Amino acid sequence: MLAVMNDEQLKRLSQHKYSSQCSTVLDPFFQIYWRWLVEQIPLWVAPNLLTVLGLIANVITSFILMYYCPQAKGTAPCWAFLTCAVGLFIYQSLDAIDGKQARRTNSSSPLGELMDHGCDTISMVVLSLAFCISVELGHNPQWMFFICFFAVFLFYCAHWQAYVSGVIKFGRIDVTELQVSAMIIFLLTGIFGSSFWAIKIPLIGVSLKIALLWSSVGGTVYAMCSIFSQIYEGGRGKNGSTIAGTSVLSPLIPIAIMLYMSYYVAHKSPMKVFHNQPCLYFLAFGLAISKLSMKLVVACMSKSPLDFKDSTMLGGIVQILNIHYGSPFDEFLLLYLMLAYVIFDVARYCTAVCKQICDHLNICCFTIPYEPSTKTK
Repeated sequence: MLAVMNDEQLKRLSQHKYSSQCSTVLDPFFQIYWRWLVEQIPLWVAPNLLTVLGLIANVITSFILMYYCPQAKGTAPCWAFLTCAVGLFIYQSLDAIDGKQARRTNSSSPLGELMDHGCDTISMVVLSLAFCISVELGHNPQWMFFICFFAVFLFYCAHWQAYVSGVIKFGRIDVTELQVSAMIIFLLTGIFGSSFWAIKIPLIGVSLKIALLWSSVGGTVYAMCSIFSQIYEGGRGKNGSTIAGTSVLSPLIPIAIMLYMSYYVAHKSPMKVFHNQPCLYFLAFGLAISKLSMKLVVACMSKSPLDFKDSTMLGGIVQILNIHYGSPFDEFLLLYLMLAYVIFDVARYCTAVCKQICDHLNICCFTIPYEPSTKTK
């Protein structure tokens, strides 16, 4: 079995305590529902199981959209968009109560936080694609590239900031608000069809689609400025370093390499693989970036230096070399192979991390000790 962490890292990870700041605009309202929902969950259900089941619902419903619209354009059945909204709602609900279930069953552990963030980064990939399909961004490939890759980059940066400060900081407009917005978009598309987003807004003459995209740009820029201002202030480590004692800029290296490879292949490909298969393309590179986010979370929780190189980069390197030498191999075949390899590599990494933590803490990943109450006479 792949050994991801050494004994010192496992020791520091076992001592990790979750720390966050700020509550988003909608969180107080949803808390009422979440507190009710967790009370409906049996005490024998493990928190990590809730997280993974929610992710499965999110992934399956998003993949239904990708099946009907692999190029992120054209129409999918109305029920597919409505199902996607339901899948995201299930994921949001279960993701929100896993921590409550852990405290309720006295089974909180660093593994739960790691599982939560790991599922979030995968969800971000499929959610970005589902959004693009809903507004038919396949007709606007440059916009689609920006929306998809900046979504996963923004998620990475949020944990970069945590790696610097030791605290996960939420803005007033954050994950909950983005998920609710996505659910509304899926519902509107399911009810009125994708053509709904072509409607012009009176007076300004701009389509709803363009207005939505520019709103996304504004939100992204605002979030990036907030995150980088916090990084610029310096970290909690010695001389303003990260909590691992490394440079606050060090996490930029692996994500910059992956984003460069993503951009290079998309814009230099003779077969225009991104333009012709945008969903397949982003799944391959997006999941590779999601693994970088997972490694950053592990580095943050174990207060360890971040490894700049990663095995998922191999797929991008092969793609670049193939383009450089005149594409002797079919680019679409390589893209399928890259996706298969990345899925395998991410699964192997997740399995190894979970097993190491479970063995070290002497816990199980998807089950918890539970003694059913006995009837009194």
